[in-house]
Amino acid sequence: MTDDHIDTIDYAMDSLDDVSRRRADQHLAHCAQCRAEVADWREATAGLGASVVPVSPPPALREAVLASAARVPQDDIGSASDDQAMSSSPSRRRTGRWLLAAAAAVVVLVGGGITVATKPWSNNPTTVSAVEQVERAPDAQNATAPAPEGSLVMTTSVKLGRAVATLRGVPAPAAGKVYQAWIITPKGPVSAGLLQPGKPTLLVGTITGAKAAAVTVEPTGGSKQPTTKPIASVSMT
Repeated sequence: MTDDHIDTIDYAMDSLDDVSRRRADQHLAHCAQCRAEVADWREATAGLGASVVPVSPPPALREAVLASAARVPQDDIGSASDDQAMSSSPSRRRTGRWLLAAAAAVVVLVGGGITVATKPWSNNPTTVSAVEQVERAPDAQNATAPAPEGSLVMTTSVKLGRAVATLRGVPAPAAGKVYQAWIITPKGPVSAGLLQPGKPTLLVGTITGAKAAAVTVEPTGGSKQPTTKPIASVSMT
């Protein structure tokens, strides 16, 4: 073998053709450095797909990726020999890793659903909020309860153990007061954060094992325990 090393990222991501893969296997049998790099990349990428909450990709994502690929110049590896294709000069390895990172951002969004996916053709990130993760969860359930002049809408995901609360049509609280959400557990109510009318809010804490959720009117800043009767409540059993 020569002193050149293989592109360990391409090898770890199974993106080599059959000929290049065979040559890379031969190289790895004699190169401890590349074997270590391959192991590191496999470990780093193994948990990406399962580490976050799945979300649905935007409908136009596939077309945008293909259009971007058509505009970006690609390496002309077809005209190079197999040895040249396998060799990894610093400039080639940096280019390959940038392209892989850009592609991985899209793959993670489509295959695993990551919270923030950076588009390789844009400097602007597409953010999926925690509220949207609950609302788009496959097991998401909506429940509605009456509230003063409006309603309390609760979206829950048992799989995620989270809930989103929205006060719809409810007027702003009086001066010096706030709306406070509570998760009702077998041991009693637990504060789940403050709500603003019309704004979907991810409740603080898990709903796992909860019996219900409720909203009360509390002094500014909230209370450690409810001080008034609930203005709305939703069963979770």
